Parts: sequence; structure tokens; C-alpha cells
Amino acid sequence: MNDNVNSYGPDIYTEAEGSEDTLANLGPLRPLAGIWEGTIGANQHPIGPGSDIKGQVIDGNEHSVYVERYELQPIDPQTNGPQLFYGLRYHVHIVRPGEVETFHDQVGYWLLEPAARMVTHTIAIPRGQVLLAAGSAVASPTYVSLYMEVTVNRPAADVWKRFGGYCAVAEWMKNPCTITSGTDGELGAVRTLGGGEVLVGKTPMSYTYTQPVKDGQPYNLYHGTFEARPVTTTTSKLIYAFVYDNSMLADDAAREADKARRTSSFTERLQNMKKYLEDGGAGQ
Repeated sequence: MNDNVNSYGPDIYTEAEGSEDTLANLGPLRPLAGIWEGTIGANQHPIGPGSDIKGQVIDGNEHSVYVERYELQPIDPQTNGPQLFYGLRYHVHIVRPGEVETFHDQVGYWLLEPAARMVTHTIAIPRGQVLLAAGSAVASPTYVSLYMEVTVNRPAADVWKRFGGYCAVAEWMKNPCTITSGTDGELGAVRTLGGGEVLVGKTPMSYTYTQPVKDGQPYNLYHGTFEARPVTTTTSKLIYAFVYDNSMLADDAAREADKARRTSSFTERLQNMKKYLEDGGAGQ
């Protein structure tokens, strides 16, 4: 199981314990709480035979001004077995200026599930339509940067010729690698490593990649750079540097353990590449 995916364990019946202070636990939803009203909202839509035109018509489209009231009130914490939600119950009501007839009415909830770093938005409108949408959310990201290097007794050009291919480093990762989209080494190329890493930057002897958003997983904004840097005419450095958000991990101890694991893994890969290059390809 991916470390970034929240697991509630085998007990799906015991209810989670939460705080009674919903406002303090709304994370990115907290600024929404309150009553909001706007008087300069506008709607633009095409007209045709039978249209009930009440606004100004410009280039075949009706332009109408509306008054919108958006009320969002905190609710008590909600549990679903081990899941815990903090949220806002909302009501949107929109009318034309000076009128009482409803133009649009909408009710629902904004919900934050802190353990899964997930925001859920429910929508219901009185036209027999409902919608449920969800996405990752981070209230307080903790960005970590790691830098590892190793000196190699080979010219940088030789090093990059051997390991500059977008899938070349996979030989030391015990994972197969193929290019699934784009052209190897060109911007926009996608490799199978990391769930589909995208090449987003390059120089003559470096490239930068990112890992995409994964369904059902918090997005950690992972970006990494692999580089061969000249030191002298006969020596160079192999460098791995990356940044990511580890705020989804349980505590500081888990975050430190994750950093140590990543550092050890990437350092071992660099040492293996150095040995291969300096031994003339023996002992891969």
C-alpha cells in the first residue's frame, strides 16, 4: 500500500473521536464560514425562440445581473465509523435585483476529512439534480528538499551518455521502465516510474520530472532533478535533488523516517551508478 494513502485498519466500526470546535478544524474551508452577499454577479447565456428575455441582449446573448446570498454554517463533527468529517452546511439563493422569484437555489455541505486530506462538496438543486465532488486538500503543507551527490571519475559527457536517457536510471531501481507518452528525453515525455512521471524541464545534462496527481491519494507535489555536473575535464558529479510535501504523514517521527528512507535509497542508486561507470560496466 502507498504510504500516502490513509488506512483506517481492519476496524471499520469504532467511531472516531473529534473536537467539538468545528471552526478550528476546518482547515482550508474555515475562511468560507459566514454569510456572503454579492450584488454585481452576472449571467450570460444564448437566447432563442421562446426565451423569457429580461436582461440586455448583446450579440445574441442575454446579459443579466443577479443578487446572490451564500450562507455557510459550521456543523457538529460527523463520523462514519473511523472516518471523521468537519464541515459547513450551506445554502445559495440567487434572485434578480428587485425580485423575489428564485432564479437559482442550491443546498449542500462542504466537508473536510483531515485524516485523508480530502475535501468533499455536495450539491443539490431543485431540478432533480445532485452532485458529489471530492479532491485533495492541504491546510498546512510541509515541503521537504533533499540533495544527494556522488563524485565520479568520468567526464560528465560520458556519464550523461550512459544515464541521461529518461528511463536509464530505472536499471538501478529494480523496476521496469517504459516511455508511455511523448519522446524519450523531450519535454512532456511520460515514464512508468512513480505512477507516470512527467518530464517538465531539461538542460544538456539534466532533467526535472514530477509525479502526477493519483486518484484517491493526497498530492505531494513531488518534483525531482537528476543531473550530471562537470567538475574537471575528467571528473563529474551525479546529483539527485527533489522536493515534496510530507504533511500527510502521521507525525514528525514518520516524516523523519520517510526522509531517511528516501535519502538512503537514492544514495544507494548513485553509488551503484558510480561503481558501474568507474568499473567500466562490470558488476551492474
